[in-house]
Amino acid sequence: MKPLPLILAGGLCVSSAHAGYRIDVLEGASATRPPYCGSFEASISQTGDPESVVVVTENPATLEEKIDAACADPDNFEDDEIQPSPRAISELKRVLREASDIFNGDIPQGDVAPYFGEISVTWRRDNRMLRLTAFSDGRDPRLDFGTTPVGTLGDYQFYPVATGENLIDRLNWVLATRAVAAPAAL
Repeated sequence: MKPLPLILAGGLCVSSAHAGYRIDVLEGASATRPPYCGSFEASISQTGDPESVVVVTENPATLEEKIDAACADPDNFEDDEIQPSPRAISELKRVLREASDIFNGDIPQGDVAPYFGEISVTWRRDNRMLRLTAFSDGRDPRLDFGTTPVGTLGDYQFYPVATGENLIDRLNWVLATRAVAAPAAL
C-alpha cells in the first residue's frame, strides 16, 4: 500500500485518483462511524469491488482536537502574540458542531491556524477557499469565501455571522468536484 493524500466528505473521496469512490476508513483494526470526513495521509488499496477502496489511517485527529492542539502549541505564536480567548475557541467549535449536526457527520478536516487572538479553519479546493474565523474581541464568528483565478486578484465575499447552516452551504461549494462560481453572500 502506498500513502496518498485524500480528502473524504460524507464517505466519498473528493480528491486524488480515487475521486468519487466509496471509502471505508479503518483506524487500526476498527472501522470509524460512517460517513467519515477528513483530510489526511493514508494507505489506500483497491478492494475486489472496482468502485471501492479501503483506507487505513493512524487515528486522525478530529477537527476540535486539531483546534485544541494548535492553540496549545507555543510554536504557533510570536513572543508578544496574544492567544485566542477561550470564548473564541468555544465559538469556533460551536459553529462546527452546529454544522456537524446539520451534516449528520464529521465536518471535513481543514487547516487550523491561530493568529493574534483569532482562530480559523480554512478549507481549499482548486481555486476555491473557505475560512471560518472566530475572534477574541467578542465579535461573532464569520465566514470568508471566494476564488483566486490564476494570475489575478481573488474575488472574496463573506457572511458577517457564521452559522452551521451557512458553513455547510459553503463547504458544499468549496468541496464541489467541479469548479463553480462563488454565489453572492446573503
